[in-house]
Amino acid sequence: MAPPAMNKFPKGRPTKKKRKISHTKDDSTKRDPSGFEYAKTLEEQIKAVFAGLQNLSEGKKSKHMRKITAMNKEEKTMLLDLNENQYSSSVFELFHPTIKEHVLEGFEDVPADGHCGYRFYAELLNLDVHNGWKVVRRTMLIELGENQELYKGILGGEEGYKKVSKALNYFDVQNVHVKYWMQLPDMGCLFASAFNCIFCVFSLCQNLTYLPLRTGLTNTVQIVPIVLYDDVHFMKVILKVGSPIPRVILGWRKQRYLDAEHWVEVVKLRIFEWRKLVGDPLVRDPSSFEIINVL
Repeated sequence: MAPPAMNKFPKGRPTKKKRKISHTKDDSTKRDPSGFEYAKTLEEQIKAVFAGLQNLSEGKKSKHMRKITAMNKEEKTMLLDLNENQYSSSVFELFHPTIKEHVLEGFEDVPADGHCGYRFYAELLNLDVHNGWKVVRRTMLIELGENQELYKGILGGEEGYKKVSKALNYFDVQNVHVKYWMQLPDMGCLFASAFNCIFCVFSLCQNLTYLPLRTGLTNTVQIVPIVLYDDVHFMKVILKVGSPIPRVILGWRKQRYLDAEHWVEVVKLRIFEWRKLVGDPLVRDPSSFEIINVL
């Protein structure tokens, strides 16, 4: 009887030398990641990107954000590469031709210092160039503080209220963290109520109008337009005379006081014209009494 033959090629991970020779063959003994592990890896990557965004707002750049920033430079014009006029003109050209033809006359840039969301209105009011934005912040803070129950209901309770209050109550000039910027849509109706105006916000993603929540019409109805570009910078907007305006943010009618209902009569025809030009399935015939469809 002959002895059993010896296996000259035992199982196991091939040596480094053999792996180099057979590099085209998948000879690894390591299993593929499971679905949970793939999901975890993706979640870690997303967290890393958001961490990079946070660092960027604080003046730092992570390895991930350096790659993202480099990619963005190839895809869109960066603020640092242009002066104010060039930047506002470049953003203006990104909007739909119909909106440029019938709604927007042009943009005017303001310093991108973290206070631009407040600075633009200070310039419209001809307030002090250096400190006018502080007046805007304080006025909004007063409106927020005097109507706590109203805004707690709108902002989702105590936590949302404190977040907005903290964001407004910031008056340092340097190192303005993103949490102190103007926050939309949270501050939209707050701004409109504080200054008793029609507040129109234009962007490449969504266009909305905010109306006052408590007060009725005044002798002079003021439309305050602003553009938010890439969720990081606000600029002044010049509207064409009698131009259409976008629809009112959903939920306004449920939160507004009775005195504020008269604002609907001012905006509904303009909103209907916007719908005819741009399209908005929420807007119907302006003669309809179903105002909720306009808002």
